[in-house]
Amino acid sequence: LEVVHAAAIYSTLNGRNLDVPLKFVVPAPPQNSNKNVVESNSIFNDFEHDAWPWPENLWGLPLGQRLKDIRVKGAYLSGSSANDRRAQLDALGFNWTPKRGRKPKISCK
Repeated sequence: LEVVHAAAIYSTLNGRNLDVPLKFVVPAPPQNSNKNVVESNSIFNDFEHDAWPWPENLWGLPLGQRLKDIRVKGAYLSGSSANDRRAQLDALGFNWTPKRGRKPKISCK
């Protein structure tokens, strides 16, 4: 399943933490003809294009939304293998109860 594959990669890149932001979409490698190194403030800036951690079939996958659907709607957690699937997500560091609400705004005085 694509979601579990993407979740496993995200978990590995984040030290077994699967607290994925809702708006996270699996990125494609940057298209930069001058450099092969990702230039952004993200967990991916140490990867060269040739060592990009995300396989092409996962590019564009809305991982944050899919994991929210698992958390809220129970997607992927039905049937006879539901307990095994839950254990698999637990092993990846899935956050079943993320913080709710908006992040507080920092005011400059």
